[in-house]
Amino acid sequence: MEPFTLKQLFQLANFDKEDEITATCASLNGLHLALGTLKGKLFLINRLTGQLEQQFHPHAKRISCIHIREGNSVLTSSNDGTIHIQPLKKGVQAKRIDLKDQYEISCFCPVDPMSDTELIVGFGKGDIMYYKEGQNLLFQATTTRKNLYKEGNEGSILSVMFYRKIMVWATAKMVRIRYYPSFEEGRNVCSIEAPTTRSEKLPEYLQNTSTVVRPNIIFMRSRQKIHDPHPNNITMITSWFNMVKLTELIYDPAKDKFIPSQQARKSILLDHSFIAGNSLFEVEGNKAKYLHLQFNYEKTEAGVKVQ
Repeated sequence: MEPFTLKQLFQLANFDKEDEITATCASLNGLHLALGTLKGKLFLINRLTGQLEQQFHPHAKRISCIHIREGNSVLTSSNDGTIHIQPLKKGVQAKRIDLKDQYEISCFCPVDPMSDTELIVGFGKGDIMYYKEGQNLLFQATTTRKNLYKEGNEGSILSVMFYRKIMVWATAKMVRIRYYPSFEEGRNVCSIEAPTTRSEKLPEYLQNTSTVVRPNIIFMRSRQKIHDPHPNNITMITSWFNMVKLTELIYDPAKDKFIPSQQARKSILLDHSFIAGNSLFEVEGNKAKYLHLQFNYEKTEAGVKVQ
């Protein structure tokens, strides 16, 4: 059976016609798709059949980000300043993390994929917070909050990711990369600026700072052969607008830091194209091959033609 398009899933699930999809997330096994809406509703859909399996109303405002722990829970953040943990198992109560004092939540990511209560949270005002719930030696509940980034001159945090002690976050201007041996100390690694050369054929809304698209980022263990191999070396592939950038992060164990490789760095700019995402399918030596999904825009008398 052919996979359903987002539009078909929207119709099959019989959504409120006055509502809009504002966030999506696919499960790791590709079976489920979670859709969050402008009105704060959450829909869990079987991607292969289009069947609406579960639906919830966890928020009062727009859902901004979703993460699925397949078979366990679905986490959602919202402009209402909360993160909702919706269990998928019967008999388990839903839980809410209230961060309204920090303004609206624009994105978040789990630090540990197996945990619902250790998170990195990005905010609309441009801050990033580390949040963790736990217990002390007396088995009393504890909450840890720590500001990781507090320079809001670049605008809202569009997305945040955490991979093997590397935190990556994006604003409308750039992607920043920082290494955290512990959350008490962060060490800057490098940054990737948003491409300045973009095709005039791209629709204006794709380039407007208020509606700017989030970069698509893939992490994997490095297998390049230019530098001395180390199990902590990381390959990072970023696609953003019409750019694909491959960055090798080389770990220096003597100094406990990551250094971006100048030799293994590569950028590709595609004219008149907008890259919607990419998928790594082969790595051999110092060469990485990948697939990317792109839309080619062509101006016509009737408007913009998308191929």
